[in-house]
Amino acid sequence: VNHDGPLTMLQTWEKYSHLLLCNVSGLPPVTPLEVEKFKEAQHAHCEKVVHALKKKWLPSVVDIFRKDAAAAAAAGIPNDEDESSGDAAILAAVSALMFNQLRALLTNSVKTYVEFLQKFTPADNKHTAEGPDGGRALFTIKMLVEGEGCKFNPSAGSLAKTLLAILDHFVAMLNTLPRIEGDLGRNSALGSLLAVCTLDDELIAEAKADVQAVVEANMEATSEMLRRYAPYQYLLSAETEKRVEDFNKADHSLVEHTAEILRFTKATIDVGEKAPDEVLFNLVSINASAVKQKVAHRAQELALLLTASVGSKFATRDAAICHQYQEMSARLMVHPSSDEEMVELERYLQESKETLMELNKELNGARKQLAFLVEHAYQFSDEELKLIGSTWLWPSRIKPLLDACYKRLKDERNRAEEELNARKDKFMEEIEEFVAIGEAFQSYGEFARVSENVATLNKLLADIVGAKERAELLNTEEELLGFARTHFVQLESVPAQLLPYTTLWRNAQDFQKQSYMWLNGSMKGMDPELVEKEVMTMWRTNFKCLKDFEPEEGADDAEAIDLSKPRKVAEALKLQMDDFKEKLPVISVVCNTGMRERHWEKVSKIIGYAFKPSDTTSLLTVLGMGLDRHLETLTEISDAASKEYSLERALDKMYNEWAPLEFTVKDWRDTGTYIVGGVDEVQQLLDDHIVKAHTMAGSTFIGPHEARTTAWVNKLVLIQDAIDIWIKVQGVWQYLEPIFGSEDIMRQMPKEGKLFKEQDAMWHEMLRKVHANVNVLAVADIPGLLESFKKQSELLEQVQRGLNEYLEMKRLFFPRFFFLS
Repeated sequence: VNHDGPLTMLQTWEKYSHLLLCNVSGLPPVTPLEVEKFKEAQHAHCEKVVHALKKKWLPSVVDIFRKDAAAAAAAGIPNDEDESSGDAAILAAVSALMFNQLRALLTNSVKTYVEFLQKFTPADNKHTAEGPDGGRALFTIKMLVEGEGCKFNPSAGSLAKTLLAILDHFVAMLNTLPRIEGDLGRNSALGSLLAVCTLDDELIAEAKADVQAVVEANMEATSEMLRRYAPYQYLLSAETEKRVEDFNKADHSLVEHTAEILRFTKATIDVGEKAPDEVLFNLVSINASAVKQKVAHRAQELALLLTASVGSKFATRDAAICHQYQEMSARLMVHPSSDEEMVELERYLQESKETLMELNKELNGARKQLAFLVEHAYQFSDEELKLIGSTWLWPSRIKPLLDACYKRLKDERNRAEEELNARKDKFMEEIEEFVAIGEAFQSYGEFARVSENVATLNKLLADIVGAKERAELLNTEEELLGFARTHFVQLESVPAQLLPYTTLWRNAQDFQKQSYMWLNGSMKGMDPELVEKEVMTMWRTNFKCLKDFEPEEGADDAEAIDLSKPRKVAEALKLQMDDFKEKLPVISVVCNTGMRERHWEKVSKIIGYAFKPSDTTSLLTVLGMGLDRHLETLTEISDAASKEYSLERALDKMYNEWAPLEFTVKDWRDTGTYIVGGVDEVQQLLDDHIVKAHTMAGSTFIGPHEARTTAWVNKLVLIQDAIDIWIKVQGVWQYLEPIFGSEDIMRQMPKEGKLFKEQDAMWHEMLRKVHANVNVLAVADIPGLLESFKKQSELLEQVQRGLNEYLEMKRLFFPRFFFLS
């Protein structure tokens, strides 16, 4: 195509052919850049260049062809928009030329950009501290602490992504340049924009691969930095902190604490001296100042934790020492109000020697801790400083208190010992008085002084019991003060020596009182057997006293104790008891609880006049009636009365055993009536009592109770007969009740059904009465009990016979019925 426009375009492009989409020459010569700022600078430059192309170059090209179009119009050349026309061919050639010019611009820019970055590739994969031509590293990367490790910002991936994004921006910006057809008023089938390049173009793909290779080659520097800080990595771990906490919890010496603190202090120094703040590599400069500061600070924190632990233990130890001294001071200033408190304080003083030794050891340990804390510049609080001052003053404050307490206790002990000896002397005088009173009983022989002598004995024995309690208190105080126990033997010997006299005089007093009550009191309720038992007991006791007061055989008259007077008292008491013993047979007769009206009538006939003791009749009155002359006959009457009374009591006992006994009655299904439960207990008692009642009825002494006994025997037999037939009827009724509860059976066996209904009604009525009062004796008194059950038994026998005949008939027609019972 012969046209001057493309030639003019080429001339115009010479003004722009030197442009690049990147600017790598205007970067700061010394300071490394942040990659984001680098990206922003490249984007800004790229956008500036494209803007210049849009505002200057592209309008210049449009003007070239707009002028040609105007010239053609002035010459009268028609305007033909057909695609095959010459103008279209020219525009296509122009677009191709523009594409090539822009493609060349992109290629030069990409090449320049990649070559610039490739200058920072380490030679032979060795990192250096300088960039290309001895310059500085291009980018700065910060090394930061993250958790228990470190990270890099930006990371290798982020750095590569940012640098690759610059290439993408080149393509995107160039692709925004429009085609000239639109400005010339022409349409284009290829769209309105020049498609200079795509992101997957080989040019861009190769450039990205080269940039990625440069980044990867340089980012090996991060591994180098991690290696340099690896020796201090443990300071950031939670395990190290836990180990320090566990160390503080355990019991470790100050030497061990010092070693641990020095370990972390040395780590702090090493980090400051050996760990680099910043390291320059070809492409990047890695700034590790944040990591260095964090690691050093962490080492200091761990060292402070160890020091603070010692400070806490020191404060606790000081507080405990102070508290012990305060407690000791309070105890030493106490004035004992009793011997127990005095001895306890003495014991405490003795123990305080060991306590003070332990406190001195604790103080020495506290001094070492204090020196340790001062050496490590521990910051004490005001309270801790006050506590330290107070603790160190206590040894000098406690000594005067100890001396004063020793002196006070010495005075208290002297006083306590003097008072104890005085009380013991007075107590011995009381004991000697007890001995004298006891010895005086050898000379007491007046029977009339029974009450006086018993009172004296009782008081003396009570005083001795009280004295024993006081003796125990004295012995306790002796042991408290460290003395041997005093044995007051008289407190045991005097009661032993007094025992025969005590027995004699108390026995005499008991007999006097009892015999007076028996003779002068009411005879009613007196038990002759108990009277005889008590009299014989007192008689045997007195007989032993007579033995005790007999002179010792072979004893020297000068040494023998004169027991004649107490012996005379025992002999006089024996005579009185023997006289009362002769009255016991008469007492046995007249005080017999079995004596009834009929017996006293017999007694009256024998003595010749009417006699029956009243509630006020005394035994002395009866004995004065001369009943002993008829003793043999009266004894026979009394014996008969006793046997009759025995039968009466046996009968009453049986009644009492039956009184609470009840039948167990329970509902039977939904019939509206009841059945009786187990009767084993009733049956067992029946078997036993029927035999007993029959035996009693055959006794020769049953006469007064014959009617009652016969009635009781009849009732027991009635109960037994009723239970036997009752249980039988109940079993049959329980069997037949469900059978005749069927309407079909009632229709087929009307006669038997009627009989069963009659029996069933009787059963309901009788069990209703039983249920109203289930007491066995009350049930036995129900009128017609036995007759009712007998009648029911007869009715049920008829019903059973009819049922059997009915079944026999059915068996003839239905052989399978032979299997029914």
